[in-house]
Amino acid sequence: MEKYKIIEDIVIEKKNNKFAIVFDYKEGETYLVNKTGLYIFNLLFKKKSLKDILFFFKKKFPNIDSKLLENDIKIFLLFLSKKNLVSID
Repeated sequence: MEKYKIIEDIVIEKKNNKFAIVFDYKEGETYLVNKTGLYIFNLLFKKKSLKDILFFFKKKFPNIDSKLLENDIKIFLLFLSKKNLVSID
């Protein structure tokens, strides 16, 4: 299962429990992420794999459809990868 690594040139500033600001110093870009995106970033900082991230989401939200969950998380991680905020190992 793929592992994702947060690029060193970004800083994440948590504003409250609802969103965070992601700043990419290398590109000079700023992004807002909601609390779900922040939860994923926190797991990535802990060096969790996609498999781990899915496990934690299923544990936290047991009623979510597994296929939909996996698809949504992969789409978010693909977006982060395309913006060079994470690398895929």
